[in-house]
This record gives sequence, structure tokens and C-alpha cells, in this order.
Amino acid sequence: HEAKGNESASVVLGRKGKLLKHRQDDQRDNEINDDDAVLHSHLVRFVDGSGSNLNNLTAEASQSFHEAITALAGYLEKPVDRSNESLPSQIAQLVLPWTIRQLIHETSNNTQGRVLYWKLFDISIHHLIAYKLEFDEDLTNLRSILTQSSLAKILPTMGLLALRKDSVDDGKDQGALSKHAASAFCLLIDSRSSNRQVLFHPTLEVALNSLLLPMINAFVHLKENAEHATKNQDQSGIQLLKITINWILQSLIMSRGNPKTTFHLLVQKPVMIALSRLHFLLGHSPSTDTDDVPNLVRKMISHGLFNVQHNMEGLLNLFRRGKKLSNDKRA
Repeated sequence: HEAKGNESASVVLGRKGKLLKHRQDDQRDNEINDDDAVLHSHLVRFVDGSGSNLNNLTAEASQSFHEAITALAGYLEKPVDRSNESLPSQIAQLVLPWTIRQLIHETSNNTQGRVLYWKLFDISIHHLIAYKLEFDEDLTNLRSILTQSSLAKILPTMGLLALRKDSVDDGKDQGALSKHAASAFCLLIDSRSSNRQVLFHPTLEVALNSLLLPMINAFVHLKENAEHATKNQDQSGIQLLKITINWILQSLIMSRGNPKTTFHLLVQKPVMIALSRLHFLLGHSPSTDTDDVPNLVRKMISHGLFNVQHNMEGLLNLFRRGKKLSNDKRA
């Protein structure tokens, strides 16, 4: 009798357990449906607001739109759900063109707004590149969004923001801004980690004058005011410069530059002074890394100035320009 009672109790408990499990599953499905509805609401609000000038929105509409993009950024930050892993990349592809426009025109007047835009840009390109590489897709569609003209406008700002670190006045917002800018910057021009072609391939003149020189000047200023910089900030700046110089060096090695202009561009006074100052600042630090910044600087100068192909064409072109200037002065 006792055995039969225990058996009956087990059956009843088993049934209750199954009922409880069904209720929990239903509740979980409802929560998922609720989450989908909320996400859909955010996407609708984003699409409605993204076609409008943000300065012309009412205070209520502006707040609603800001909440939507904040929620979408939060969603993209979450780990990818393998049951629907294409959804984050689809959302990223939706918000990225709008985000690029905001970064180009710097529509936000406050640091928090800028942090949100750079955060959205950073996590969107990470989702798109990671998703396409995982499924062996090419980056053609992404290149149609991240056009060369758009990258030429935002990458110089991105590099300088990446070098800037949080100060007493800026607080954690500036630190977050620098973190997202540095993360996106490295992903766009550093191909070593994922064995792929970089997404930005400008002319050598643009790479030197618009990107590398401002970054070197900002880093030198940071080094000369070392009391305001921490060791981690210093290393972060060195790593960014290392990636940038290596990217330009690889372009030179692959002969993407015009031999007639490469020599002339590298012997420009601002370029030689900036590279020399950087080499002087970092050349005294002991390092076993064969690809540290001073070595990369020497390799870039050596390849650009003393490579036979570049040197002869570039030197002759420089002589011709000098002779023409002398004749003009005499005339």
C-alpha cells in the first residue's frame, strides 16, 4: 500500500512537473514574443525618425528616436542568438548608413550623443564583417555602404578620437568615445587578424597628410605632456600608430602608390619631420619586436626613398620640379 502511494505521488508530481514545464515554456514564448514586439517597435521608430532632420523633430519625437537607437545599440551589443544569427547583421545594415551620415556631419552637439553614434558605428561594422567572414561572403555589399569617400571623411576624425583619452573634464564619456573609435579604426585598416583585404585604400597622399600626420602630431603632443597620460594610454597610441604605419607600408610594398609621386610625398618637409620626431620619441625604448613603430618607420622610409623603382622615378621627377621652379623664379 505504501509502495502504491509513493508510485501515485510520483505520477502526480510528474504530471505537475510537466504542467509546470509547459507553463514555463509558454511564458518563455510570450516573453520572446514580447521582446520581438519591442524590437519591432524600436525599428519602426528608427525608420520613421531616420528620414527626418533631427534638429526639426519635436522634443517628444527626438526623445523617442533617441530611445530607439539606444535600444538598437543595446540589442547589437548582446551575444548573437544562434537561432537567428542573421538578424543582428540585418539591423546593423539598416542603421549603418544613417550612422555614417551623422558622423560625417557631426550632428550631435553633446558628448553622450557622439558616444552613441560611434558605439552604433563600431558594433554595426563588427557585426557585418564578422557575419560575412563567418559565412564566407565577400564584403562587396559592405563596401557599397562604407564607400571610399565616406571613409576618407570619417577615418581622420576616428584616428584622432582613438588617440584622445578621458581627462578629468571629459570623464567616462570621452573614454567610451575613444574606445569605440579605436575599435572601429583598427577593424577598418588592420587586415592581419582576419586575413582579409582592408576596406579603406586611399592614395598615399591622403593616407599621409589626412591620416598619419595628424595622428603623429596628436601622439607627440600626448608624449610631450606625459604627466597627463597613463602607461595604458601611451601603449594604446603606439598600437594605433603601429597599425596605421604598417597599413601604409603594405600599400607601398604592393606598389599601390605611383613611383613618380611616392618619393616626392615622403620627402615633404612635414612628413619627414613628423616621422623623425616619432622615431626619436620611440626609438630609445628597448623592444624585441621587429615590427615596432621605429622599425616600421625605417622600413617605410627605406622602401619609399631607396627602393630603385621609387627612387629613380621619384628623384628625377623631383629634379624636374625643382628645375621648373628655378626657371620660374628667374623669369
